[in-house]
Amino acid sequence: MRLWIDNTSLHGAGRALSGHGEGEPDVSGLLQLANQIIFSDKIKLCSYESPAVLNHSVAVRDTLLSLGVSKAVIEFHNFDRSQYALACNRVSKRIYDDLQYTSIEKSEPNRSLLKIAHPDLPSIMSDVIEQVHHLITDDISERERTDLATHALDSMAAGADVYIIASCPSLLGLLKQHASSLDWTLQHTEELQIYLRYYLNEELAKLSNADYCPAVGRARITNKHNSLILKSISEVNDVIASAVKTLEPSRTGIPSIAEAVVKHAMGEPRSIIEVAIAFREKAKPFRRHLQSIMSPGKSSGYEDLHNVRMATRHLGQVLLNDLGLKPAPRIRDAFEVQFLGLVPIPSITKLLDWIEYRIERRRISFMSEFAKIAADQRLDFNTFSRLHRKCCATAS
Repeated sequence: MRLWIDNTSLHGAGRALSGHGEGEPDVSGLLQLANQIIFSDKIKLCSYESPAVLNHSVAVRDTLLSLGVSKAVIEFHNFDRSQYALACNRVSKRIYDDLQYTSIEKSEPNRSLLKIAHPDLPSIMSDVIEQVHHLITDDISERERTDLATHALDSMAAGADVYIIASCPSLLGLLKQHASSLDWTLQHTEELQIYLRYYLNEELAKLSNADYCPAVGRARITNKHNSLILKSISEVNDVIASAVKTLEPSRTGIPSIAEAVVKHAMGEPRSIIEVAIAFREKAKPFRRHLQSIMSPGKSSGYEDLHNVRMATRHLGQVLLNDLGLKPAPRIRDAFEVQFLGLVPIPSITKLLDWIEYRIERRRISFMSEFAKIAADQRLDFNTFSRLHRKCCATAS
């Protein structure tokens, strides 16, 4: 199992490791990284980034190496400009196609999650958000749009959001239509940017033959959004409810051992990684099993997930025994397979058409257990409190 993570995810885990965590989501991000180290063959992320973002990511990677993580486990994937532009162009088309089936509803973005859903360089990101907001809400000439599209990727990944929109006149026009029908604010632009980055990382993962596992902040925003969609459209009628079941997340059978990791680490952030490395060695046969049944980057989904889950669950019990852990009365999965992309609630008249369309072109993402359940709810109070105190020592 090869997993693609975004630089945002690594930054959050790095803050927790250094004691500069910004709350529970960063603690969960560290535990998510521990799960990835234990269960994935390789963790990949993008090096086509601005120097500031890349240097920060390299520093966190180097910290992980100093704690014993092998260079073979975590690596940067080198895209050139044309490859990166290809991924962005695919995102433009996917977003445009999705919006044909939907209408954007006014919502109140989650500020605490938005804050940690971007790379840990707020000055860069605020400039990007303002550029995207200008593009969507202000009148711009065709010459300005062309100029923005031509030069957006001069700043590498930092310009991706502008490039995705400016390089696709039809998408830009559609977004302007939606913005004009809403009281569109900078917060809506921030939330849209999370959508764009989610799609982009899915495409980059596909190009690198891996499956995307989003950062905790992004995952929770998308998971909440998807859950609301599925709940609301399931209530329309029985036919719709039956069709929606094909879009629900699928459990993988990969066992949750996060609490055991924390307890073995005695609540010390850096020890979390050291314990994960030790558990990784024990999990080698389990990873071989995952590698044999899960082919990264398949756009149509993993076949026969029920049988995959049952076989994986049996080996998961063997792994828990090898680690000296007693299986929990209620089995939890460390990861779920998420098929549903990030789209607004569809118009009622297009529901079945939209569901069939989503099934045909669904992408795979691996949602970690912390996308749904926060660490302070997953771990017992004393275990979480000690880890949170150490991870967020400098938080005000």
